[in-house]
Amino acid sequence: MKIKKEKIYPVIYMFLVTFIFIGFLTILNFISREKIKQNENFFKITAIIKSSGLLEKDNIPANLNNLPKNEIKNIFDKNFSTINIKNKSFYILFNNENEKFDFDNKILKLNEIYQNFNLNKNEIINKYTSELISIINNFIDSNKIYSFVFEITAPGLWGEIIATIGIKPDFKTIEGIEFLVQNETPGLGGRISEDWYKKSFKNKEIPLKIKKDENEKGNNSVEAITGATITSNYVINIFNKFLTEEINLIFNK
Repeated sequence: MKIKKEKIYPVIYMFLVTFIFIGFLTILNFISREKIKQNENFFKITAIIKSSGLLEKDNIPANLNNLPKNEIKNIFDKNFSTINIKNKSFYILFNNENEKFDFDNKILKLNEIYQNFNLNKNEIINKYTSELISIINNFIDSNKIYSFVFEITAPGLWGEIIATIGIKPDFKTIEGIEFLVQNETPGLGGRISEDWYKKSFKNKEIPLKIKKDENEKGNNSVEAITGATITSNYVINIFNKFLTEEINLIFNK
């Protein structure tokens, strides 16, 4: 009997240690979950601002990380409107705050009109979407919109790439790109996150293509990263295929 007890005590001990350890990790995860979510949202807001062209437009310091988080949040709220159409979210940067205020008021009035309707009905959703797109197109025609920012998820060499892309209202001239997620090879494809590469897309026009040689010029030619041609092509595909498809889906182009 004594031998049996000696054998079971270590089992009980290990069970208790494991139970306590798992409980500790569960509590830690619960406490940190909201903080992680806030940091991810803050990182996304920063990427939207950078890729939109706002920094150049308003001479905002390029290194946003040196600014307090509440100031960056204020910059975003003051300049951008968030729109959801066909379960796709995107962001609009206006030429000035007055135009954003005017746009937000029109959207508010549109929402008030439809608030008493059952938006689960497809015909109501379609009518609401059509009127919302009409408002956006009117602002485009009046030169009140500086850029749009779309969040695009696309395949990479070693996993998905998630990027925010800023594009002019002509839907072909690129303002900027920032990468939220990428798992490309460090030192090779991973260099897509370097500033020199991201800046190379500024003012380029979709559809893009890889330069055949360094002397090639053109509004749609971009350099490939040395030793990472495959990843470079995946990035080009983000613009030419996935961004284009999203724009066509939202705006029925």
